[in-house]
Amino acid sequence: MPRTIIRSQFHMKKLFPLIAAVAVAVLSTACTHKEKDLAPEFLERGKANLEKGDLAAAIADFTRAVKRDPRLAEAFLFRAYAFAENGKFDNAISDAKRSLKLDPQPAETYIEQGREFAEQGNFARAIVRYTQAIRLDRRNADALMARGNAFVERGDYDKAINDFNRVISLRPRDTEPLFARANAHVKKKDFPNAIAVCGRILRIDPDNAQAYFILGTSYAALGAWVNPIQNFTRVIELDPSNAAAYFNRGNANARGNKFDLALADYTRAIELDPQLAEAYFRRGHLLADKGDFDAAIADYAKATELDPQFANAFYNRASEQLEKGDNERAIANFTQAIALEQNTTSAFYGRARANARNGDHMTAIADFIRSLEFDSQNASAYFERALSYAAINSYDDAISDHTQALEFNPEYAMAYYHRGLVHAARGDHAAAIADFNRAIALDPKHTASYRRLASSHAAMRAYFQFVLNHMKAILPWK
Repeated sequence: MPRTIIRSQFHMKKLFPLIAAVAVAVLSTACTHKEKDLAPEFLERGKANLEKGDLAAAIADFTRAVKRDPRLAEAFLFRAYAFAENGKFDNAISDAKRSLKLDPQPAETYIEQGREFAEQGNFARAIVRYTQAIRLDRRNADALMARGNAFVERGDYDKAINDFNRVISLRPRDTEPLFARANAHVKKKDFPNAIAVCGRILRIDPDNAQAYFILGTSYAALGAWVNPIQNFTRVIELDPSNAAAYFNRGNANARGNKFDLALADYTRAIELDPQLAEAYFRRGHLLADKGDFDAAIADYAKATELDPQFANAFYNRASEQLEKGDNERAIANFTQAIALEQNTTSAFYGRARANARNGDHMTAIADFIRSLEFDSQNASAYFERALSYAAINSYDDAISDHTQALEFNPEYAMAYYHRGLVHAARGDHAAAIADFNRAIALDPKHTASYRRLASSHAAMRAYFQFVLNHMKAILPWK
């Protein structure tokens, strides 16, 4: 064997142990890195188990996490919480100390994580993070404030108010937690307490426009209108460009029957915020009451343009179009209102009336039926449906509906009159005379009742009664 080959084999025998050792070290390091990379996965799985209340599984996962990454402070912190919930307080204290040693300010970390969850709309997980921060620092006002806001978003107002109160005790001159608590009371519909908290704010900051605004909305919710006007006026003095203040003052003025002032306020609110659909809607309502139907319809149209889901604006626009005799457009807008708000008796009733005026009585009857499904005691719907039944000569149904209308409204003179017409059309003049007399008793100036009464008397050859009632029909009534 050549000498060079022998020497080469000799060197390889000497190098092999060294190469093997290096390979083992490399593989060991790779495995260590791989194990460490798994730590966050176990941490997240532990958090999920903790939220489900499975403390044993959570502790096991946090333990796996710290074994793979002994410097993962968050895993120690969450295991401390799980231990504490499980009653293992010595273990909890040990883990909490280890976490603090690795991360001296973990509370801020949890607050930041909570805010990230809140921004995503996940308020339940945000509350968990804020609670972790509070457990580490029970006087952490930022964590308490943030958790209170998250509770408000979840509709848990009592817990929110409790957190805000804790912040107030830490920062008695800070109006922010007071304002947050006042808002929570408003959302809870606890308006007297909202008013009381606003009083505290104004003692600290007499020119706080937000406090006056909440005072205005709270007094309005309690049914007052003078106090809201005063408070919204103060908001406007402090913040002349506040469209919401003008809008709300307009509502208060309308409630106090100060319609011209309300109209001016809604107009100013629209000038400041042309996107305020509700202001167009409210102004349209006032314009309709003043008889300016075209302007009202234009305002309702603008409201639906800004908010295509505004069912009431479609309904009101249809109602004004029906008032003007624009039946086709009224039907279209009633249909849109129905599409947006299926369980509305008013829109079906309105569309039925528009169809009846268009001569489409079968469609009208179908809509009256739908309307009565939602409000089975609507005397007007029975009356109007009776008119449609009479128009298609369905006299039995017409009489039945007029009778039903009178059951719900015994003073309904027109129902007696029209039932009398149906009886007369069927040749039952005795029943017709009885109904016309009842109509006259309720409305002595209704000349058509006298004419029809006279006609029925003539049909029964009661000529004296015919002449008498005919004369009453043509005499001027005072």
